[in-house]
Amino acid sequence: MEIRRAIPGDAAEIARMEANIFGDPWSEKDIASYITSDFGACYTALEGGEVVGYIIGQKIPPEAEIYRIAVREDKRRNHIGNLLLTYALDTELEKGIYVVYLEVRSRNQAAREFYRYLGFNEVGYRDNYYSNPKDDAVVMMIRQ
Repeated sequence: MEIRRAIPGDAAEIARMEANIFGDPWSEKDIASYITSDFGACYTALEGGEVVGYIIGQKIPPEAEIYRIAVREDKRRNHIGNLLLTYALDTELEKGIYVVYLEVRSRNQAAREFYRYLGFNEVGYRDNYYSNPKDDAVVMMIRQ
């Protein structure tokens, strides 16, 4: 397992994963724009040279926000998400990021528990935030 900063060549593989995982997938162009941005905080987990997980976020020190985190379905329950998120948090901490936010679907109890396990706290709620399917968002935060 290799975890590293995402590179532009990862965007197509991430976009394919997006289409299989999310009801509102991001385009390859949108993903590439975060990967190449000075404000992007994007990391990939690779196994055998293939992207099996990723994080897409944005940083404006001392804060950052995670927009997407996903692990390929056949690779879930192997601690890849944990390794990926821990690596990203540690790497960004070295760059002066001390507060990280994310939103998660209110009905996604497994993800909420995962983020709590890593130290995130629920700090807010957004009604009708998600579509396809409709759901509220729980805002979570961690101070490093």
